[in-house]
Amino acid sequence: MGWGLKVTCLREMRRPMIDDYTKLLEKARELLLWQSISGLVQWDFETKMPQGATDQRSLQMALLEQLLHEKSVDPELGKLLASVKTSSTFKDASDIEKRNVHLIQKTYDEQTKLPADLVEQIAKEYAIAVDAWKRAKNAKDFSIFKPELEKTIDLVKKKAHYLNPDKDAYDVLVDLFEPGITVNSIAAVFEPLKKGLIPIIKKCAESSNKPNLSFLNRPVPIEIQEKISKKLMEFVQYDLKRGRLDETEHPFTQGYYDDVRICTHYYEKNFSSSMFAVLHEAGHGIYEQNIPATWMWQPIGTACSMGVHESQSRLVENIVGRSKAFWTFFLPQLKKLTGKTFKDVDMDLMVRAANDVKPSKIRIEADEVTYSLHVVLRFEMEQLIMSGKATVAELPAIWNEKMDKYFGIKIENDSEGIMQDTHWASGLFGYFPDYALGNVYDGILLETMEKKLPNWQDSIAKGDFKPVHDWMVENVHHYGNLMDPVDLIKKVTGKDIDSKPFVKYLEKKMKSVFGF
Repeated sequence: MGWGLKVTCLREMRRPMIDDYTKLLEKARELLLWQSISGLVQWDFETKMPQGATDQRSLQMALLEQLLHEKSVDPELGKLLASVKTSSTFKDASDIEKRNVHLIQKTYDEQTKLPADLVEQIAKEYAIAVDAWKRAKNAKDFSIFKPELEKTIDLVKKKAHYLNPDKDAYDVLVDLFEPGITVNSIAAVFEPLKKGLIPIIKKCAESSNKPNLSFLNRPVPIEIQEKISKKLMEFVQYDLKRGRLDETEHPFTQGYYDDVRICTHYYEKNFSSSMFAVLHEAGHGIYEQNIPATWMWQPIGTACSMGVHESQSRLVENIVGRSKAFWTFFLPQLKKLTGKTFKDVDMDLMVRAANDVKPSKIRIEADEVTYSLHVVLRFEMEQLIMSGKATVAELPAIWNEKMDKYFGIKIENDSEGIMQDTHWASGLFGYFPDYALGNVYDGILLETMEKKLPNWQDSIAKGDFKPVHDWMVENVHHYGNLMDPVDLIKKVTGKDIDSKPFVKYLEKKMKSVFGF
């Protein structure tokens, strides 16, 4: 009875903080609702919107961004934050309460630094720039995209300056996608990663295991590829009752909790492109679908970071989807769906094809080993852009030089070069490093998972993704945004960020595939 009285008294003492904290969460809930609406508008822009509606949509998106900004800088938010944090009982708040307050404060601080007219201008320009990028890419003409890219870069730099005028612009932008990570810390991880990958690439290139992989270009009708996609989504437990798959120019995932939508792009003579895109995006999708339901509409009920997001998508796509275990299960499924198309393809050939290491022009088509070098290239390009050491007019030539240096590849046109990705048109400078960071995180996570699930590949070979799925949910998804990425990896694995485990994983895998 005495203990019950103490708890009651403690609650009463905390009552003012609890009341203001509740109001703070109501404000955050409203903001997250509006963000989810904005996401749907963005999804429609990329998938279903009529081609001639760009100007109209740019106005709609600008208005939404303006509304989001206004709600993000609501003075009442500042008052509530101050009241909660200065409360004498805030020190007794739970980790969840403190993290929610931290995340709300971080967003509030960022948004209050941005002028409303700049926010509106950025949203409007991004819509126009994406449309220009699409037209330029189709026309293979960088000059169509160049003026809009120049405007976008100028706006992004202004944004970074307003957020923190005393900090390097690129550091500011990187932190928006991967909190707590700096450009220098990324470089410290990427340099040994690059050094570790080059010998593996060399050994794969020199391997005598060079079968004819032309079967990958055999036509597979789009309607059959759609059935393949459904099988893949079912396998990884992507919930189609709370999601959907659509086609777009560039695969992506958009959504929140009970409405998480993924996209792919079908090529009749390249069925594997969509296959691995669907696995990748479904990896993103199951992450969003499995954040604790009790945290819905709270800041902690969001993904930890884009790097962690990429770790989940690439674990599904590569570590699982390109494994021999997966193809033991799925090759018979593929043959059943495609009739006689792949009748002569055996397991060894399929696994070799899924893990082919060959320098390529296109990042999203790159193999698992060379992929990170594509990201390093973009990381270096973004450093040049944000530091002003290269003009927009110079970018295509610099890009082409780096492709020749890193991959020995000549770029024929800018659509297969600097214009292959939509990210810069969307103003997402600072995002690219997360793709390779996701690989690095995966290496560390895989080491830990294999201690708990030493027979995970046996389950995959039987068509059972549940053990891996449940491990991902328990160790990553269920933490939501309760901590920053570095802290999450440390908590789950007990290790700091290090590229060695990922390189070790690739060495072991490629040795078994190529026989070197």
